[in-house]
Amino acid sequence: MIRLFFIWVTLIGLNSFSAPINTIIGDQGYERITGLNAIDGVNEKLRVQCHLLYVEYLLRKRSIKHLSLEQKMRRRYLLNQLHTYAIKGVFPQNNYFTSERKPCFIDDANRICAVGHLVASSEGWDAAKKINNEFQYNEVYEMNNDVIAEWAEKNGLTLEECAMIQPSYEWVPNRQRTLMLAVGSSYRFENEFYSFLTLQYSFRRIFKANFNSTVGVKYTPLKDNNYSLALFYDKSLQIRGRLRATTGIGVENYQVQSRSGFNVVPEVALAYQYIKGKMVFDTKLAYGYHFNVSKNDYYLIGRNDLSLQVGLGFRL
Repeated sequence: MIRLFFIWVTLIGLNSFSAPINTIIGDQGYERITGLNAIDGVNEKLRVQCHLLYVEYLLRKRSIKHLSLEQKMRRRYLLNQLHTYAIKGVFPQNNYFTSERKPCFIDDANRICAVGHLVASSEGWDAAKKINNEFQYNEVYEMNNDVIAEWAEKNGLTLEECAMIQPSYEWVPNRQRTLMLAVGSSYRFENEFYSFLTLQYSFRRIFKANFNSTVGVKYTPLKDNNYSLALFYDKSLQIRGRLRATTGIGVENYQVQSRSGFNVVPEVALAYQYIKGKMVFDTKLAYGYHFNVSKNDYYLIGRNDLSLQVGLGFRL
């Protein structure tokens, strides 16, 4: 009885972790071609390929007697394009929706989805980019745009068939390892503005995919040849899309009037990140407080620290 209970719990866990690749036919393509159950994170590329090839098979079987000669020729051309696209196996990634599978028309590395590829093949890349700008992570039925309906009709397809073609993608961590150089300015409430420079390394562990860890060093030049140098560590959680919430702590060594001391600096922040290929652009608005642990009173710089940081880095 206990053994059956654990098997039941395991199956529930697997099912909750798996979502259908397509809202209309689910994972029929992968399951019928491979004979396996579809599970998120397992054979993702093959899963998409099987889905597309199966949809191609279904669409070629459909009667097209009602179509004009031009529509028949366009439809046949696009199904050939779909076949080539599926075999090539270069698909976009869902980099920003951690809690669900989502379609992605064109991702940050310019990888295009199946429907987008068909649009680009028949109407050009600019037409696909225009749709992506409005509906990057939308399903076909959510694209309230006559352009898609008109394009489908022109090419002998229906919106339902386009929706059948469109896969959804598992979330792929978009910043597994990143090296970044950032500059910024902070306002100390009791005094004035100070500029700073940081060098940081970010990474993500596979079993904690929603969280990103960052370690780094921060240098802040102060007045009269004084300075502070801090080591910091923070954890960030993806809230939605490119927006992240961050909390962390740093240890700061400061040199003021030829005397040194230490602060412990907890910090909270909101960060926005944009990725283009291997390049990473990052902005962060943060608040920190400098707790003195040196038992001295000559740290005359404001302890409340509101900062804005802009960074440029690359994925390793």
